[in-house]
Amino acid sequence: MRFLLLVITLLTTLVPTELKSAPFTEDQNIQKQYEEFRQLDDADRHQTINSDDELAEAYLVYGQRALEAGDVENAINYFRAGSELKPDDGRFSTMLGLTYSRIDERHLAEMSLLEAILLLPTAMEPRQILADHYYQ
Repeated sequence: MRFLLLVITLLTTLVPTELKSAPFTEDQNIQKQYEEFRQLDDADRHQTINSDDELAEAYLVYGQRALEAGDVENAINYFRAGSELKPDDGRFSTMLGLTYSRIDERHLAEMSLLEAILLLPTAMEPRQILADHYYQ
């Protein structure tokens, strides 16, 4: 229950209204919560968070934190898991594209960003990331 309140608090305060990744802060509480969440296996995550929507949002937030902390492998895992829960949510595809772009996985980045553009036809961020990707 304590962890559910923690995730709800994080979701209401940290999930940006725009798709832009929020800057990583060195706040020790957030870092500790991220580490605790990362240590849970999938079954424990589902027990801690009651709905798939809440879990998907938690995956998005923690994926962003992992990416900002340089933990690319966990960021990819979080974004993929969130995408499996909410396949029509283009934010996960956008973040996967950004993550793949940062580690120079060009084909995966391109495919993820094109998917994000299809899912979010009016969003600028996936287009900007894809343009930067092509420019390089």
